[in-house]
Amino acid sequence: MSRNRSRRAQSTIARQTRQRKVLAIAIVLTTIAAGATWRSLLFAQNNRRTSTPRQEGSITTATLDSPSREYIYAGGRLIATDEPPAPATQDNAQFVSQSVPSTMTAGQTYSVSVTMSNNGTTTWAAGTYYLGSQNPPGNTTWGLSRINVVSPTAPGSPATFAFNVVAPSFPSTYNFQWQMAKDGSGSFGGFSTNVSVTVNSSSSGRKAAFDVDGDGTSDVGFYRAGTWGVLKSSQAFALGSAQYFSWGGAGIQSDHC
Repeated sequence: MSRNRSRRAQSTIARQTRQRKVLAIAIVLTTIAAGATWRSLLFAQNNRRTSTPRQEGSITTATLDSPSREYIYAGGRLIATDEPPAPATQDNAQFVSQSVPSTMTAGQTYSVSVTMSNNGTTTWAAGTYYLGSQNPPGNTTWGLSRINVVSPTAPGSPATFAFNVVAPSFPSTYNFQWQMAKDGSGSFGGFSTNVSVTVNSSSSGRKAAFDVDGDGTSDVGFYRAGTWGVLKSSQAFALGSAQYFSWGGAGIQSDHC
């Protein structure tokens, strides 16, 4: 009888052990099933967001919450994600307007302005970006070759450069043209419209002390045989010619004396 009780006790213990194992396996299987269900629901939700329908047996990509992240499927299963690199930034500029005189007097100072628009993808930082002279590049015809950006200029915004220039000292025609540039990178974007500026002599518009013919060059007055005459710079001189006439005659005004 003692042996029977012992066998029954051992049988009870073995049965309880088996039951515990079965219960543990059931818990594990339940957890796995719950996880699979959760993943299925997540994939189903994500699949509803995809812009490209999945095809069984093929690899497809779709964009979900992130506008740049790609989710790659094969046979209906998510196999990889791909994050494309950020797009490269680009400097660009467009000419808008300018204010510059078409004629100047040699050596004189003038106020001018040039407006450029930032139509790139980068912000023009003060001190790094600048308006640089062109035609030819880097020239100092107007007394300076660069004007720095004074405040950050965001993409889509204009930047107006107002500055003073000094007209060249030698009378001639000079180009006035500019372009945006960046330290370390050089020039970029469109040019301002070229302006051909005529620089006149500082004495332009003033008559010579004795200028009968009005050509800007002094004429010579003389006295001969009791008669005053004039040698006009615009004509060849010969005695008896129209060049030779008496003081107070035609073409000579008293304020020239």
